[in-house]
Amino acid sequence: MTYLILLKSEIPSEIDFKSINHKNGFAEKADFVNAVFWFDKSEASKDREHSHPFNRLMKIKELLFRVNQTSIEGGRKVINLGEFARKVCLPMRGACF
Repeated sequence: MTYLILLKSEIPSEIDFKSINHKNGFAEKADFVNAVFWFDKSEASKDREHSHPFNRLMKIKELLFRVNQTSIEGGRKVINLGEFARKVCLPMRGACF
């Protein structure tokens, strides 16, 4: 699902997660969806005049969180940023996170 969601996005060689509030590499949904990512410009959409607003970029981030989430500490839903990076980065020397 992650690959299909980001099908038209460029593939990063690394991801900087320093701007995302996380603990031990696990981020809450609000922190993940409000972060700035490499695909923000390419996946953003501009609504036509007189159309209903649709925040495509937010929907993409919510869907990415949903399909990559895991449960920790009694069922808390989080995303493992290292695992997410390994799925979306170009294969490089070592991890891209």
